[in-house]
Amino acid sequence: MKQDEHLSIHTAETETALFQQLVLDAEMQAHVSLSENLESYLVFLLQRFHKNADGLYEPMALKHLYAEAESGRCRQDGLRDTGDSCLMLAGLFPEQAKRRMVNINYYVRLGRSSYHSLACSLKQSHAELYQHICQGFGAMLDVLHTIHGFTHNNNTLSPIDAFDLWQHTGSKRALQQLSRGPIAIPVRSHQRLLY
Repeated sequence: MKQDEHLSIHTAETETALFQQLVLDAEMQAHVSLSENLESYLVFLLQRFHKNADGLYEPMALKHLYAEAESGRCRQDGLRDTGDSCLMLAGLFPEQAKRRMVNINYYVRLGRSSYHSLACSLKQSHAELYQHICQGFGAMLDVLHTIHGFTHNNNTLSPIDAFDLWQHTGSKRALQQLSRGPIAIPVRSHQRLLY
């Protein structure tokens, strides 16, 4: 495949429609089918961070700890914001992990943990959404990595990061990348994932 074959220009009448089309195109290219709830969440997450990405520059572990120490609405907002920031960093800005001397799985675990804690503290309908996001974190990452690849020439993870991501989230994109490499055949362990 030529480098420019996957490039396309996205246009839409509204910002929401533009991000929705971007997510749908990335799903199709990544061979991922997100539920309507996850698609919508991702669209609005992209819109939110497009307008204000300040939260991405904070230390995520501290952000998570501060949120856990709060109560009520402040705790919920802090946990959601930490989960969202981790999802964006791991998906759209994986190079930030290297700069901060952590691997992508650091953001995956912290983000999933934040969404899981949030789900445990909410009433049924909202709890289900955040538990669904926690479980769908890997598929959402595949979509975000594909979006990242629309504008970056080198959108592959290191073999160790790809294996780690596949091992912990079941990422189809990471497994596909590993399968193209001549070094090893990945085998998934049967360890229980902890949040």
